[in-house]
Amino acid sequence: MQEDFCIADHVLKAYRGQNAEVQIPQGVTKIGERAFAHCGTMTSVVIPDSVAAIGKGAFAYCKNLQSVRLPEHLTAIGSAAFLGCEKLTRITLPETLRTIRELTFAECTGLTECTVPEKLKAIEDHAFRNCTSLRQITLPHHTAVSSQTLPGCEIRRAPAPPPVEFVIKNGELKAYHGRGGDVVIPAGVTKIRYNVFCGKKSLTSVVLPEGLTEIGDGAFKDCTALARVTVPNSLRSIGEEAFSHCEALTAFQFPEGLQEIRTGAFQSCTSLTGVSLPGSLHAVYPLVFIYCFSLREAVLANGITVIARAAFARSGLQRVVLPDSVREIGEAAFESCRSLTDVRLPRYAEIARTHEEEKLIDHPQRQGYIKELVSIPGAFAGTPFGKEHDME
Repeated sequence: MQEDFCIADHVLKAYRGQNAEVQIPQGVTKIGERAFAHCGTMTSVVIPDSVAAIGKGAFAYCKNLQSVRLPEHLTAIGSAAFLGCEKLTRITLPETLRTIRELTFAECTGLTECTVPEKLKAIEDHAFRNCTSLRQITLPHHTAVSSQTLPGCEIRRAPAPPPVEFVIKNGELKAYHGRGGDVVIPAGVTKIRYNVFCGKKSLTSVVLPEGLTEIGDGAFKDCTALARVTVPNSLRSIGEEAFSHCEALTAFQFPEGLQEIRTGAFQSCTSLTGVSLPGSLHAVYPLVFIYCFSLREAVLANGITVIARAAFARSGLQRVVLPDSVREIGEAAFESCRSLTDVRLPRYAEIARTHEEEKLIDHPQRQGYIKELVSIPGAFAGTPFGKEHDME
């Protein structure tokens, strides 16, 4: 009956009834300290789902209590909450509970079974003191428990769950915890976060899912054994240094529709042999293929307008096909490509040439700035093609 309960501000302060079966009213959010303590008539209690916390000693010494139904969203049970409930035989703790406090079930001599949540973090000292009928309990592998917590009780550990290989949220691959080797990224991933596979030297191949649009900065940087990448047609952006220093990578299929390959994305991919870039790119960013020593041929499709600073510098290029859409070839774009002899130049491009200009240089020994001639390398400086066509 409602009048049996003393409730204030949704907290059940005391129980005055004498019923054997008790059902706490819906709307109560907390059972206060010692609210049912020494209630000798109660044999069972149903606690509604509105209750989030049970206070200290709330059911202490309810010696005839045999059955307790705990709410699904209970987050806290105070110390000694069920102390001395001698006839309580089994209890199932909700998945939301993280800690079993000291003396919570102490002196529950009839308790034979306790089911604990998978995410239980700790059981405090003496939580099950003198629970002489509790012979065995299974705990999660990570639950902290001391030698004084369950004396005389066999503790079994649930096996650790297999590690989550991919951490994905809202379509973004945020982390990878796998062993590498041949990796297939799950369907539904639309973005790979920066540095997700960075330095994963055991990674040998990766299949990127259709629907992926963005590869973040440094996503596969320093994956030195990565030899094969399956690329979806949906890819639109490759971030800075995304594949830099992938020394085993021999080829990469750049899909039509790709809009940007950012600075240094493939620098030092020393096994890369050839690239064909789609016209949807519009620009080749700085340093994208610098130090790609095995790169022999680069074919750029019509639509690309800019080849930026040092984009192909110090690579092994022998042949380059540039479309007429190219309007600008930046400083040192092909610098020191010492095997470059075959270049198909666009008709109207502005090509950077080697020249000298005066610049203000900070000179510490003279305590100030001085003017000095600085050599600005041309687009084809240090290449056979540059010498032959007087472009350096």
